[in-house]
Amino acid sequence: MSATMNYHSLHCREMAVDQRTGELRYDTASPDLPVAQFIGPKPLSRVCNSFSIEIANPGMHSYIAIGVCNRHYPAHRQPGWKANSVGYHADDGGIYLSTGSPKHKFGTIRVGEVMGCSVDVTDNTVTFFRNGNTIYKSPPLAVPPGGFYPVVGLHSHGERVTLLEVEPWTPDVKSFPETEDVVYHSLFCREARVSHSSGTVSYDSMSPDIPVGQFLSECPLSPICNKFSIEIASQGQMCCISIGVCHRRYPGNRQPGWLPNSIGYHADDGGICHGRGQPSAQGPRARAGDTMSCEVDFRTNTVIFCRNDTVVYRSPALRLPPGGFHAAVGFHSHGESVCLLEMEPWRSADDQYLPPPVQQLYHYSVCKDASLNQASGMLSYNGGDTGPVALLVSKCPLAPDINSFSIGIVDQGIGCRIAMGLCPQHYRTDSQPGWHKHSIAYHADNGGIYAATGVAKKSLPIARQGATMTCQFNFSDQTVTFLNNGKKVYQSPPLTVPPGGFYAAVGLHSQGETIRLCEVEPWRGDDPLPCLEPGVTPDAQSMPVCTVCMDRAVTHFLIPCGHTFCAECMGEWSAVQKTCPTCRTTYQEVKTLFFG
Repeated sequence: MSATMNYHSLHCREMAVDQRTGELRYDTASPDLPVAQFIGPKPLSRVCNSFSIEIANPGMHSYIAIGVCNRHYPAHRQPGWKANSVGYHADDGGIYLSTGSPKHKFGTIRVGEVMGCSVDVTDNTVTFFRNGNTIYKSPPLAVPPGGFYPVVGLHSHGERVTLLEVEPWTPDVKSFPETEDVVYHSLFCREARVSHSSGTVSYDSMSPDIPVGQFLSECPLSPICNKFSIEIASQGQMCCISIGVCHRRYPGNRQPGWLPNSIGYHADDGGICHGRGQPSAQGPRARAGDTMSCEVDFRTNTVIFCRNDTVVYRSPALRLPPGGFHAAVGFHSHGESVCLLEMEPWRSADDQYLPPPVQQLYHYSVCKDASLNQASGMLSYNGGDTGPVALLVSKCPLAPDINSFSIGIVDQGIGCRIAMGLCPQHYRTDSQPGWHKHSIAYHADNGGIYAATGVAKKSLPIARQGATMTCQFNFSDQTVTFLNNGKKVYQSPPLTVPPGGFYAAVGLHSQGETIRLCEVEPWRGDDPLPCLEPGVTPDAQSMPVCTVCMDRAVTHFLIPCGHTFCAECMGEWSAVQKTCPTCRTTYQEVKTLFFG
């Protein structure tokens, strides 16, 4: 039995709430790391004019905020960042008055401390408290239509706070609808509302930004349940409705098909999107009353789209992302609604007939002198008294659609001798990445960039506990980019890619060091397949043919026309012509196709 619902909200975005304890937790699968919001179901009033939270865990950055906003407050914004809102932020103690910069700062707030907020409806002022003591009282404010709603914001992994009162989070009894039995389970229901009695999903955003609405299945599709369908009940303002599949960490505010590891069929223009925002194929448009369906053929790893039971598109073979493909429905304009025509794809993970969960999420070829927690992605130094280098190397090389990875420093240990970067498949297991040939790495202790040598070539900002380090390989120009807390700190010159490609590598070298792998995809366990466009991997029979020699060993494509040829033919042709052999278009650039 689920816990009785005590803490209600007008919007609960990218956040999980424990109904027994009132604990709020940052809970997003989106790599975009959007702001999480918990906005109360009713405005503050004379009867209920205050609320407070206790910081249970500051997470990686302590981007915790408390304040008030209007009922149409934009998604992905902390309280105080936009008009009609005021916020008090824990990371810098800043008071934010409808702007992204603090007007005042009162010091960082730590674990166990209490942040409070109250509204005086007599003089329209907002007061903030720290551990019961007043730290700021605003001047009289213009109250938005409908009043000020309580809001809590979170914005980094690990953040948890506890709501200290129940009353501000209880709805008006007169306006609160009867609770429906949960039938249609979702992994995420962003900016959308589902009616469990009718199976209707509707666009339901009050954000003026008009973000994408998403309804993702809780469980991935499987050979037992591989198809789902919708009927367009209302096309809304623009009929920006889509159906498709994506991975479980698909970013928020994106339609299915817009980004790698997803594919979608869009009703407004009939476009089939393969991992990018522009259609790569065209199907018929769909309007109110039409049905749209999506089916995954697990024998061939293809996706089939239908309109009114007629096949409109079959994809080439796709690489299934780690964890499988989840059913996805997207919305993007007011008034849109669809009916889910089956209940089975929207089942709960508790259903007994589901296949057992995958035990290993983070696959690797080397994990030496370190222990990896598969449930949390935590990697801890386990080198013993002799203090050897601990090394973790991915099982598969990076690919064009999975070309970056990040780590979060959970505990810097004795020396914070933590490194992350790229190395070849058979790298020396007693060495940090970057120390030997065909490897490059960013080291946290001194900020050094090590490229095939034990001496740092360049010193960058150091990284310490709580920091996030990112490595990205750019396949277009064969360079490596490193980031510190999301900011670019270094880009290498073009590198020589070792045979078999570059592998993700993490090194630890002192007692107590612990890092968290921020993504699952770079640590995939599937055998790499050819990849010709982001997120789409054709099988051998569907690969393009060089139009000159009719061989399938295509390695180059032309800009801007996009026609493909093998290296030998392109080399001979380029010596005498600067036009495409197929369409005669003057090409500006020749690029290499990379095979994961």
